[in-house]
Amino acid sequence: MRKARRETWQAAIIAVIYLMAASVPAALAHEKNTSAQTELKYLYAPLGPFNKVAKIDLRTEEVIAYFPVGMNPHGMAVSPDGRYIYTGQMRKMADNRVLVTDTVANKIVATIPVGKISHHFAISKDGTYLYVTGEKLRIINTRNRKVIAQLKTGMMPYYVSIGPGGKYIYVTNKGSNTLSILNFPLGETVAVIPTGAGPSHIALYPPGNKLYITEAAAGTISAIDLKKRRIVKSVKIGKDPHAIDVTPAGMIFVSARGDNAVYMIDAPSLEIKKKITVPVADHITVGPEGKKVYVSSRPGKSIYVLDAFSGEILNKIPIEGEAHQMVLSR
Repeated sequence: MRKARRETWQAAIIAVIYLMAASVPAALAHEKNTSAQTELKYLYAPLGPFNKVAKIDLRTEEVIAYFPVGMNPHGMAVSPDGRYIYTGQMRKMADNRVLVTDTVANKIVATIPVGKISHHFAISKDGTYLYVTGEKLRIINTRNRKVIAQLKTGMMPYYVSIGPGGKYIYVTNKGSNTLSILNFPLGETVAVIPTGAGPSHIALYPPGNKLYITEAAAGTISAIDLKKRRIVKSVKIGKDPHAIDVTPAGMIFVSARGDNAVYMIDAPSLEIKKKITVPVADHITVGPEGKKVYVSSRPGKSIYVLDAFSGEILNKIPIEGEAHQMVLSR
């Protein structure tokens, strides 16, 4: 009897030790992820026809610097160390260029030819590869600042994003009504998924199994299952749905420019939870800890700060222009 009890206690102790040991990596991973999120201290916003980029301190929610970056910046990216910002020129011209600005010296230090137009940007986690949409998807090596690939993903490549883990690149083709999935880093086509009319912005749900896409001409947003590689659900979302982002808690925020509103939508069900009035709500970025959401308003020359859980308007940051593709940075 005593021997059986002793063996039972020993087994229980071993089980507890095993569980504690197994939980350590998860706890460390969570701590590492939280630390990485809190390192993001700034929000950059290109100001379109005002020819500047604003740098906003997320702690004070005030503009702390403006960078002159050339003609009509719309899309942008920031190097992982925060030293360089990359901006495009949202205007058709014979010699469109990506401009590289040194944020310490506050001056343009390089220009990279990219064809006739440069729209939205995405940058790899290590900062080596920069992706720019235009009449083609162009891939730039930021080390030598040269275009290393030009890809025709479809008609009117519009928005580009790099998926979790950096395995795939996602590109909406607004003129083809498709989403292209490409291998990282050089863009070999893996799949092309039909979408609703006018696919625009995309957001990846943090677990990485779903992609959400706005379809401006259709007035919808759709959920794409990335394993099945097809749309699994679509919902009507007002007039001219444009930008989209999703919080770690699973709340989608979508701007509907024709409704002067931002919609809060439950990610799993695509059920609309709330409509928030924001004049000509345009671009959207979820804050580094998932607690706040930043929404640009064109006519108001401001960035609205929303509570990511309630949708309450917490603040309005005045800026010298109309903000477009906002980017978080260290």
